[in-house]
Amino acid sequence: MRAQWLVIALALLVGHGSALAQPRAASPAAHGRWQNDYDRARGLMLDGKFAEAAPLFDGLIARTNDPIERAIARQNAQLCRQWAERGARLHFGKGDLAVAAGDKDRRTSGELASLYISAVVYGLGSGGVVGVYTEPDSAGAGILPSLALAGVSVGGVYILDRQTKLGYGVPQSISTGLSIGLLEGLSWTFWHFSSVNSEDEWSGETIATLIWGAATAGGIIGGVLGHQLGTSPGRAAFLESAARWTGLTAGLALSAIPGDDDQKDDAGFLAGALGLTVGAVGGYFIARTESPSVARARFIDLGGISGGLVAGGLYLSVANDDTDYTPFALTTAAGITTGLALSYYLTRNMDPDAPGAPAASSSLSPTVMPTADGEGMTIGFGGSLR
Repeated sequence: MRAQWLVIALALLVGHGSALAQPRAASPAAHGRWQNDYDRARGLMLDGKFAEAAPLFDGLIARTNDPIERAIARQNAQLCRQWAERGARLHFGKGDLAVAAGDKDRRTSGELASLYISAVVYGLGSGGVVGVYTEPDSAGAGILPSLALAGVSVGGVYILDRQTKLGYGVPQSISTGLSIGLLEGLSWTFWHFSSVNSEDEWSGETIATLIWGAATAGGIIGGVLGHQLGTSPGRAAFLESAARWTGLTAGLALSAIPGDDDQKDDAGFLAGALGLTVGAVGGYFIARTESPSVARARFIDLGGISGGLVAGGLYLSVANDDTDYTPFALTTAAGITTGLALSYYLTRNMDPDAPGAPAASSSLSPTVMPTADGEGMTIGFGGSLR
């Protein structure tokens, strides 16, 4: 869409009362209230709170008989809705004002950097799997394949990004998938070892293949789903956090059930493995509704870490030498849950990070035009929307 527009009279910079020459049917008191509400909506617009400003401008349209006032309110409402949908932000510079919208069809440099880090770790781990199968007889034979595969993984990410133009949130989705897959592989491996006799334990090759395969499958699934369903870095980061914390708290809570140590281990590792999956699914649906940013996901992580440390630390300090695993695990799990819930609530007003259609930046510049009677001037903005 390309809509040319020249003047939004007094939309952002100034009040428009004295510049409008047409008479008003409303009483001075009614118009004063209209002007106050207009100023409030305009303030929200200038603050970049477009979703909040749009309905206020809509309400102003029906409250005035002045055609220019109605046109201004209607135009501002339309702009606010468009900019809110695009995730646009106002940037004030020297002599101009830009309405910049992130390109929601292209990955960000930050999430690509995270994927490169994940690729290095994945490559080193792949080299470890090779070492398990080949049983190298020297340090060089074990280290060099890991370094080579790390380089191959990084090169693969570079080629993938260059050839396919990774979309917004896709690199973070791949990183999230790799992480969740790795944790799933580890959890199921630990559960297996806790639930079988020593003669039935898996071989080193089986363990390495399971963990590597789970991480690989997770990365592929994450990338495909991120590309097909659409996502954002924040949504993917939140999903990873939800999976991790659900698995951890479920594992801690279930490992505290009554019984011997073997039963507790079995229950804890099984609950952790299943909790990862449940948390990932739940995190996906919450993220679709909330569209949290990466920053919000990290603050929620901070809440979980802080809650667990405080609760667990307080228990250890009170119990002193009479510590017992069951109350410690339950207290720590409760602290983590409380910290996550509190940080989730406290960050509810942070800016969202929702996927959106690509949009070019729109530019605005101040305009000054005389009024129809030649006795005043109208100050507004001119530019184009694409």
